[in-house]
Amino acid sequence: MKRSGFTLLEGLVVSFLVLLLLGVVGGLVQRYLAANRMLKEKDKGLDSLQHALQSLRNDCQGAVRFLSPLPSDPLAVSVLELERPDPGSVRLPFPVPTPVPATWEPLEPTRLLRIEYRVDLDQRLVRTSTLSGSDTQELARNCSGFSVRHFGARQLELNFSLEDRGRVVALSSRVFLPMGRR
Repeated sequence: MKRSGFTLLEGLVVSFLVLLLLGVVGGLVQRYLAANRMLKEKDKGLDSLQHALQSLRNDCQGAVRFLSPLPSDPLAVSVLELERPDPGSVRLPFPVPTPVPATWEPLEPTRLLRIEYRVDLDQRLVRTSTLSGSDTQELARNCSGFSVRHFGARQLELNFSLEDRGRVVALSSRVFLPMGRR
């Protein structure tokens, strides 16, 4: 008499092989997810630093005066201080006279924002802007270094370093300043 189906021993062997295969696949999936999470965190740190760099470039290009570093300073400094117009204070006369009078000043001197970039004690790159109060915003974390120096007459050199799991990532950029900036 011939029976169809598996014997108990064959069923146990197949079950063991399926569990073994699932364990291997589960371990591979777990490693993949951990590596993917680590890459996202690394990209998040670099993205925040690149966003900070863009914010800094915009502030530098709109600056009317640099308080630190001074254009005459040959050495790099760890704090950037500048003054730029408050976006809400630029005023145009209506109707615009033609020709524009030589005495017309589009900026009220009291409406200049004082902006400071620095790395604080918690290794955060922060931007502090002051007009009537003080507004501080965190731009990046794990920032292990920040320096700024004038590079020639019309350029600023910006250097950042970010610590990421024992590895240091450095970003450097030059900002070309518009004519007439001090």
